[in-house]
Amino acid sequence: TWNRQTILLDVRIDDNRFSRNEEFNGKTGNGKLEWDWQSGPLWIGQAGVIYNRFIPNFQDSLFYGRDIFSTREYFGKAQFQGGPHWNFVGGLSEAENSNSNVALRPNDFHSKSGNFGAHYFTLAEDSIGWDYLYTDGTFTSDVVINGLPYNRAFRDNSARFSVKYSLTPKTVLD
Repeated sequence: TWNRQTILLDVRIDDNRFSRNEEFNGKTGNGKLEWDWQSGPLWIGQAGVIYNRFIPNFQDSLFYGRDIFSTREYFGKAQFQGGPHWNFVGGLSEAENSNSNVALRPNDFHSKSGNFGAHYFTLAEDSIGWDYLYTDGTFTSDVVINGLPYNRAFRDNSARFSVKYSLTPKTVLD
């Protein structure tokens, strides 16, 4: 097919009620909107948004008050098939995490990520490739450690070199 498009919409909404602790009641849920596309035989990709809203487990969060945690991620990625042996990939995403409780808002987080790579495939399905990934993360506010403000923002850059080689039909080095 010349153009193939698929749109996925998945939504769930929950009304959480507690019989003895009504202060923890809240509406939560999740949703995903994804567009899978293909343009001709050479280009394929995805774009979309993912949203989650939930009440954290007290054991995991170590916070024994009402909080509703929300995450939102926007993403896009594409792949170009450059002939019978070459494959080029790339993608971008932006994510935001937030807490409803004021005491936990210093943990609100925002990140931007990206990646690109090139891979060469042989006719025997062996491959060699290189990928670069980066993430730039920031928090909405600094925290105080020993009376001094501490900025938790970070930048992560990594490169990956990969090789896949079939020694026999049942033995593959990856």
